[in-house]
This record gives sequence, C-alpha cells and structure tokens, in this order.
Amino acid sequence: MQQRKTETGFFLRFEKGEDIVATLTKFLGREKIGFGSLQGIGALDEAELGFYDTSRQIYLRREFAEDFEIASLMGNVSLVDGKPFAHIHVTLSDPEFRVVGGHLFYGRVSVTCEMDLRVHTGEVHRKDEDGSALKLMDLQDQ
Repeated sequence: MQQRKTETGFFLRFEKGEDIVATLTKFLGREKIGFGSLQGIGALDEAELGFYDTSRQIYLRREFAEDFEIASLMGNVSLVDGKPFAHIHVTLSDPEFRVVGGHLFYGRVSVTCEMDLRVHTGEVHRKDEDGSALKLMDLQDQ
C-alpha cells in the first residue's frame, strides 16, 4: 500500500493482491487512528460480503470470486476492545453492470483501490449497547 499524508488524514493506494480490510486495519494500528471516515473506488477479484439479519442477529455471508468494479466504498473507523476497526460497506459492479453490496469482510484488490481516509480528533469506541450482537459507536465516550 502506498500512502500520502493530507491536511485531513491520508490518501491510500492499495496494491494488486492486497486485502483492503486487513491492510487498512494494520495501517490504522500503526498510525494509532481511532476515529475517522473513508471512501474509495477501485477493483476487486475476490470479496466476502455480509448482510446483517436483525431477526437472527447474525451476518449472512457470501463469497464472490469474479472481477468487480468498486462502484462505491464507504465507511468509518473506530476502536473495538482498544483495537482499530474499519466498518466498510461496498457496492460492486460486474461486467454485466449488475451490482451486489454489503458489509465488506474481505476484498482482494485486482488492479488498485484508491481511498481517502479522513482522520478525526480523538477516539470513538464501539460497545455492546442494544442487546444485539453488534457493537455500536459510542459517540458520548471521550
């Protein structure tokens, strides 16, 4: 991954073969980033997406192994149990212009992924809050 510091955070370029989630998580830890937002574009050749089933309180997961354009990638950065967590959603487009989307658990870059990571002041922690299996952002936490 290449990086350039900006006035609001970092601009990142992920290389072919890198997993966006794992590479970004390592970067967040190294830079000690505990609060931010992100957006990006690029292309993947493998992905694992999730859809949160609220009635069963589990993620339904599906793997994709084909070429996709990242039509939209957005998310935020917080801390879970003191460790960086990138909460990312994507919309992926195939060669027939059909789209799939959801929570990004894994995404292998096929050509590039270019991401604007905005870093915000302080930290935000995710905590159990509503009795679901999800940890929600606690924006009151200082």
